[in-house]
Amino acid sequence: MSQSESDPSLTEVVLSAIPQVQERWSEGDMESNWGSAKWTCRSLNKSEHISNGFFKCQPAYLDCFARGEVGVDPHFKVNLGKKEYQVKLRELSPGSFGKWLTKSDLLDENLPVSGLLVHLEVKDLGVWPVILEDICRDQYLPQRFYSYGSRPEKGEIPLEMMWDNFGRFIFIDKYLVSRMDWALWKKNPIPQDPALPIVGISVIEQEAYCASRDARRLDALFWDAATMTPPDLKRDKPQFITKPWLPWSRDRRETFFELALKDPNWRATLNDCKKAYVKECQGFPYLPFEMDNISWMGVNHVVGGTPEVMRNSIEGELVYKASSKFESARSSAHQLGVRKAEGMDSGFRCYREIFK
Repeated sequence: MSQSESDPSLTEVVLSAIPQVQERWSEGDMESNWGSAKWTCRSLNKSEHISNGFFKCQPAYLDCFARGEVGVDPHFKVNLGKKEYQVKLRELSPGSFGKWLTKSDLLDENLPVSGLLVHLEVKDLGVWPVILEDICRDQYLPQRFYSYGSRPEKGEIPLEMMWDNFGRFIFIDKYLVSRMDWALWKKNPIPQDPALPIVGISVIEQEAYCASRDARRLDALFWDAATMTPPDLKRDKPQFITKPWLPWSRDRRETFFELALKDPNWRATLNDCKKAYVKECQGFPYLPFEMDNISWMGVNHVVGGTPEVMRNSIEGELVYKASSKFESARSSAHQLGVRKAEGMDSGFRCYREIFK
């Protein structure tokens, strides 16, 4: 079929469709069809641990979308002139519409750290390859003064370790590395309960995974910076830093942790468990991609949840976050900056630094 000079080219159609493609990729299940009768995708249909946040920048979701199994039209519609064009994802292998790539696969400094290679197809015009960058992965750590270590108890001599990251561009994982993340890296099938954090991985393998994304395992120094809300966000060079107890409160007063200490008959509510999944939350589903347990700069699941291990460049032996879902709400472990030397099978995060 010949194309008239007035007809748009493949490039024009694809560029017009890109904003829709990127929105679907980065927002995922925008219609909240997960769990409804409209959702027919069997490959992501049997886990109580999945919430909407899991579908953002998620290749498995995009496969379901392209197959028409998430309750929405799998075409991106573009109107140019008087004609409507339908752009769709082209199947690259049976049931799969994308190829996951990391920095170690790409070997090109001008390409994303990680992303999904897809082919956008327009009938009668052709196919255009696009890499959808994983922009949902990590969060920028603002440049300012920070302090390492937990809030001192009354009468305790505080460990003061102030530092700054001026001139540094540090990005920290929003969530623990999930089973799905690990499967993508290993090029394995979708695992059972894919949203759950991967645990029981050796330090060497953790480092290898992070390195594939041009990153390293998270350091406790950065973790404290990312989770302790500064007293005054407008002052990036304070003379001293007052440390908070929790990510959403400077102390425990009027929190469910305080209620649990005072009331022997206290029972956790769903809202409590969304903020911090502790031992008393076992009657509620654990949602690793739930958005309520979030820090001031955007990292999630700060208190409670899956045990977490990280590097510690200050106190090398204290590598396990004390707070986890195995600790009671009455435990003193649920405090920012509190760590221990020994722990059980734990999850991990990565951080990356861009040098300019």
